[in-house]
Amino acid sequence: MQHSAQNVTLTIDAVGNIHLNTKPIMLADETSDLKSLGVSAGTLVIINADSNVKHGIVTGAMDGARKAGVERFAIATAS
Repeated sequence: MQHSAQNVTLTIDAVGNIHLNTKPIMLADETSDLKSLGVSAGTLVIINADSNVKHGIVTGAMDGARKAGVERFAIATAS
């Protein structure tokens, strides 16, 4: 039995590189990578994007997570 992930972090750096937790991934592989972690509707995906990242990359990452079954998001901000 696979345990579902409670929280995962998607980090997007200034040039658009994406990390799922600490693993570098391609945006095209995000949905399958999230599914392999056992995400569910109850999983919280924390999006930590550099302020210079284009909005389309962030929304693309959110769409990929939704396709994996995620319904909960948090946006990490720098203070």
